[in-house]
Amino acid sequence: MRFLKETDEGVDKVCEIMEEFVAKREARAEARGEARGEARGEARGEKKGRLKTVISLLKKGKLSEAEAADEIGMTLEEFRNNMEACTTLQ
Repeated sequence: MRFLKETDEGVDKVCEIMEEFVAKREARAEARGEARGEARGEARGEKKGRLKTVISLLKKGKLSEAEAADEIGMTLEEFRNNMEACTTLQ
């Protein structure tokens, strides 16, 4: 223990070990963050795609607003707000 605390070589070795530890930890954290971000993006994309499909069916008269909202798991009010936002972006 004295070697690690009291010699330049020991201190350098401890610093090297800590730098490797921190680098590995940062890499794992970054990978987890990317995976979470990808999952969120995919979920948003899927939701937006379902919403566009349901809006298309609604415009063709194949579904009522209530049926469309139910189909994608929203209240009628949520559906109307999302439909409005979605059609504004087109």
